Amino acid sequence: MTNEEFIKKCTDVVEANLTNPDFKVGMMAYSLAMSHSSLYKRLREVTGMSIQEFVNDYKIDRAIAKFTAGATTVRAVAEQCGISDPKHFRTLFRRKTGMSPTEFLDKLNASE
Repeated sequence: MTNEEFIKKCTDVVEANLTNPDFKVGMMAYSLAMSHSSLYKRLREVTGMSIQEFVNDYKIDRAIAKFTAGATTVRAVAEQCGISDPKHFRTLFRRKTGMSPTEFLDKLNASE
């Protein structure tokens, strides 16, 4: 399997479980028919990220897409992305974008 096919399969698994706040790394490995260590090693090799970093990065990318498409409720978007703790969502969002979800929304609204 090529690296592109591998990443596609990984993103498909995360997308299929996007709203599941109980989605775990082990579930991803199982869905891909890989051991946890094999998945970690391959994902780190291809993306430079751990499994959890990859999952969180994808979830925040989806949150950004939802905000850009017009979503305005931070809590609802967090839940739609499978992150039930708003504080954790804000931390992940800030780590990826350099701003809080509210600041991101304010910036989006200002540019309209």
